[in-house]
Amino acid sequence: AAALEIHVLLGTTTEDISTFDKVKVLVEPTIQKYSKIAPSKSSAIRNAVYYNSCNILHYWYGSYDRSVFNALIENGVYGGVVVNFCASEKSPLTAEEKYNTLYKYLTLKDLTPSVVTLRATDAFIAHCAYIDEAKAKKDLKTINRVISPRLISDKEKWEPIVAKIRTALETY
Repeated sequence: AAALEIHVLLGTTTEDISTFDKVKVLVEPTIQKYSKIAPSKSSAIRNAVYYNSCNILHYWYGSYDRSVFNALIENGVYGGVVVNFCASEKSPLTAEEKYNTLYKYLTLKDLTPSVVTLRATDAFIAHCAYIDEAKAKKDLKTINRVISPRLISDKEKWEPIVAKIRTALETY
Protein backbone atom coordinates (compact mmCIF):
# COMPACT_ATOMS: atom_id res chain seq x y z
CA ALA A 1 0.00 0.00 0.00
CA ALA A 2 2.87 2.38 0.80
CA ALA A 3 4.39 1.81 -2.64
CA LEU A 4 1.09 2.59 -4.33
CA GLU A 5 0.67 5.73 -2.27
CA ILE A 6 4.09 7.07 -3.22
CA HIS A 7 3.43 6.28 -6.90
CA VAL A 8 0.40 8.55 -6.74
CA LEU A 9 2.25 11.14 -4.64
CA LEU A 10 5.28 11.36 -6.93
CA GLY A 11 3.16 11.12 -10.05
CA THR A 12 1.00 14.07 -9.11
CA THR A 13 3.25 16.33 -7.06
CA THR A 14 4.14 19.84 -8.09
CA GLU A 15 7.08 19.84 -5.64
CA ASP A 16 10.67 19.81 -6.88
CA ILE A 17 11.74 16.17 -7.02
CA SER A 18 14.92 16.62 -9.02
CA THR A 19 17.09 14.77 -6.49
CA PHE A 20 16.58 11.76 -4.28
CA ASP A 21 17.10 13.88 -1.16
CA LYS A 22 14.13 16.05 -2.15
CA VAL A 23 12.04 12.92 -2.74
CA LYS A 24 13.02 11.50 0.67
CA VAL A 25 11.54 14.54 2.38
CA LEU A 26 8.34 14.21 0.36
CA VAL A 27 7.83 10.48 1.01
CA GLU A 28 8.81 10.50 4.70
CA PRO A 29 5.21 11.04 5.93
CA THR A 30 4.13 7.94 3.99
CA ILE A 31 6.95 5.91 5.53
CA GLN A 32 5.99 7.13 9.01
CA LYS A 33 2.31 6.37 8.45
CA TYR A 34 2.91 2.75 7.43
CA SER A 35 5.66 2.23 10.01
CA LYS A 36 3.16 3.11 12.77
CA ILE A 37 0.78 0.48 11.41
CA ALA A 38 3.52 -2.19 11.22
CA PRO A 39 6.47 -1.12 13.42
CA SER A 40 8.32 -4.42 12.95
CA LYS A 41 8.39 -3.79 9.21
CA SER A 42 9.47 -0.13 9.27
CA SER A 43 12.90 -0.86 7.78
CA ALA A 44 11.38 -2.92 4.96
CA ILE A 45 8.78 -0.21 4.33
CA ARG A 46 11.47 2.49 4.13
CA ASN A 47 13.56 0.37 1.73
CA ALA A 48 10.55 -0.40 -0.48
CA VAL A 49 9.49 3.26 -0.62
CA TYR A 50 13.03 4.40 -1.43
CA TYR A 51 13.43 1.71 -4.10
CA ASN A 52 10.11 2.61 -5.72
CA SER A 53 10.94 6.32 -5.50
CA CYS A 54 14.20 5.76 -7.37
CA ASN A 55 12.39 3.75 -10.04
CA ILE A 56 9.80 6.51 -10.45
CA LEU A 57 12.46 9.22 -10.70
CA HIS A 58 14.36 7.26 -13.33
CA TYR A 59 11.64 5.64 -15.42
CA TRP A 60 8.89 8.26 -15.19
CA TYR A 61 10.99 11.40 -15.08
CA GLY A 62 14.14 10.23 -16.89
CA SER A 63 16.38 11.20 -13.99
CA TYR A 64 20.06 10.37 -14.19
CA ASP A 65 20.80 12.35 -11.05
CA ARG A 66 23.66 10.70 -9.16
CA SER A 67 21.61 10.77 -5.95
CA VAL A 68 19.23 8.18 -7.43
CA PHE A 69 22.11 5.83 -8.28
CA ASN A 70 23.75 6.39 -4.88
CA ALA A 71 20.52 5.64 -2.99
CA LEU A 72 20.13 2.31 -4.77
CA ILE A 73 23.77 1.28 -4.28
CA GLU A 74 23.69 2.28 -0.60
CA ASN A 75 20.72 -0.04 -0.14
CA GLY A 76 22.37 -2.87 -2.09
CA VAL A 77 19.88 -2.72 -4.94
CA TYR A 78 21.47 -3.68 -8.26
CA GLY A 79 18.59 -3.76 -10.70
CA GLY A 80 17.35 -2.14 -13.88
CA VAL A 81 17.93 1.48 -12.86
CA VAL A 82 21.52 0.78 -11.79
CA VAL A 83 22.22 -1.06 -15.05
CA ASN A 84 20.68 1.81 -17.02
CA PHE A 85 23.01 4.24 -15.25
CA CYS A 86 25.94 2.05 -16.31
CA ALA A 87 24.80 1.60 -19.90
CA SER A 88 23.70 5.15 -20.74
CA GLU A 89 25.66 8.04 -22.15
CA LYS A 90 23.41 10.34 -20.07
CA SER A 91 24.84 8.89 -16.86
CA PRO A 92 27.03 11.05 -14.61
CA LEU A 93 29.09 7.98 -13.62
CA THR A 94 32.71 7.64 -14.67
CA ALA A 95 33.74 4.78 -16.96
CA GLU A 96 35.44 3.12 -14.00
CA GLU A 97 32.30 3.36 -11.84
CA LYS A 98 30.22 1.87 -14.64
CA TYR A 99 32.66 -0.99 -15.17
CA ASN A 100 32.94 -1.81 -11.45
CA THR A 101 29.19 -1.61 -10.87
CA LEU A 102 28.43 -3.87 -13.84
CA TYR A 103 31.03 -6.35 -12.61
CA LYS A 104 29.41 -6.37 -9.17
CA TYR A 105 25.96 -6.86 -10.75
CA LEU A 106 27.10 -9.73 -12.99
CA THR A 107 28.68 -11.57 -10.05
CA LEU A 108 25.65 -11.36 -7.72
CA LYS A 109 24.52 -14.64 -6.20
CA ASP A 110 20.85 -13.93 -6.88
CA LEU A 111 21.29 -12.82 -10.50
CA THR A 112 18.42 -13.80 -12.79
CA PRO A 113 18.44 -14.47 -16.54
CA SER A 114 16.58 -11.29 -17.48
CA VAL A 115 16.58 -8.52 -20.04
CA VAL A 116 18.43 -6.44 -17.43
CA THR A 117 21.17 -9.07 -17.18
CA LEU A 118 21.52 -9.17 -20.97
CA ARG A 119 21.81 -5.38 -21.02
CA ALA A 120 24.38 -5.47 -18.20
CA THR A 121 26.39 -8.10 -20.07
CA ASP A 122 26.42 -6.03 -23.25
CA ALA A 123 27.40 -2.88 -21.37
CA PHE A 124 30.13 -4.67 -19.40
CA ILE A 125 31.63 -6.14 -22.57
CA ALA A 126 31.59 -2.71 -24.21
CA HIS A 127 33.42 -1.21 -21.21
CA CYS A 128 36.05 -3.98 -21.34
CA ALA A 129 37.44 -2.44 -24.52
CA TYR A 130 38.59 0.63 -22.61
CA ILE A 131 40.36 -0.91 -19.64
CA ASP A 132 43.53 -2.90 -19.09
CA GLU A 133 43.38 -6.09 -21.17
CA ALA A 134 44.58 -8.36 -18.35
CA LYS A 135 41.94 -7.00 -15.96
CA ALA A 136 39.18 -7.35 -18.55
CA LYS A 137 40.18 -10.95 -19.24
CA LYS A 138 40.40 -11.79 -15.53
CA ASP A 139 37.00 -10.23 -14.81
CA LEU A 140 35.34 -11.91 -17.81
CA LYS A 141 36.72 -15.25 -16.60
CA THR A 142 35.27 -14.66 -13.16
CA ILE A 143 31.87 -13.73 -14.58
CA ASN A 144 31.99 -16.81 -16.81
CA ARG A 145 32.74 -19.00 -13.78
CA VAL A 146 29.90 -17.45 -11.79
CA ILE A 147 27.28 -17.61 -14.52
CA SER A 148 28.13 -20.78 -16.49
CA PRO A 149 27.02 -23.24 -13.79
CA ARG A 150 23.54 -21.78 -14.11
CA LEU A 151 23.29 -23.41 -17.53
CA ILE A 152 22.64 -26.66 -15.66
CA SER A 153 19.41 -25.43 -14.13
CA ASP A 154 18.09 -23.39 -17.06
CA LYS A 155 20.13 -23.70 -20.23
CA GLU A 156 17.60 -21.92 -22.46
CA LYS A 157 17.56 -18.71 -20.42
CA TRP A 158 21.26 -18.54 -19.48
CA GLU A 159 22.75 -19.61 -22.82
CA PRO A 160 22.51 -16.19 -24.55
CA ILE A 161 24.25 -14.52 -21.61
CA VAL A 162 26.98 -17.15 -21.35
CA ALA A 163 27.51 -17.04 -25.13
CA LYS A 164 28.13 -13.28 -25.00
CA ILE A 165 30.63 -13.64 -22.16
CA ARG A 166 32.49 -16.51 -23.81
CA THR A 167 32.61 -14.70 -27.14
CA ALA A 168 34.09 -11.67 -25.42
CA LEU A 169 36.63 -13.89 -23.65
CA GLU A 170 37.76 -15.30 -27.00
CA THR A 171 38.87 -11.83 -28.09
CA TYR A 172 41.42 -11.75 -25.29
